Amino acid sequence: MIGIALLFFIVGLFMLAGKGSFLVAGYNTMSDEQKARYNGRRITQATGVIAILSSVYMMVIESLHVNSNWLTAGFVIVILLYAVLINTHPFFKNHIENQ
Repeated sequence: MIGIALLFFIVGLFMLAGKGSFLVAGYNTMSDEQKARYNGRRITQATGVIAILSSVYMMVIESLHVNSNWLTAGFVIVILLYAVLINTHPFFKNHIENQ
């Protein structure tokens, strides 16, 4: 599990640099017209934050050796709220005016 957490952390750092948009599920399969509506760099960075949070979660679970049901439930709620934020907040969209 430590190896997977390390991999997630490295990928998260890579994505925080704004690279690796091909790793973002759904974004890489959009048409160019749909991609123009979103800020790909910000979405990639937000996904990097999720990857780093996931690696920290895995390390905490591995090191505590406790029943992790509440921690897992909290983590799932945080990730779901983060996904909703990415999809709805204007920070992640390009401001293109219709003329």
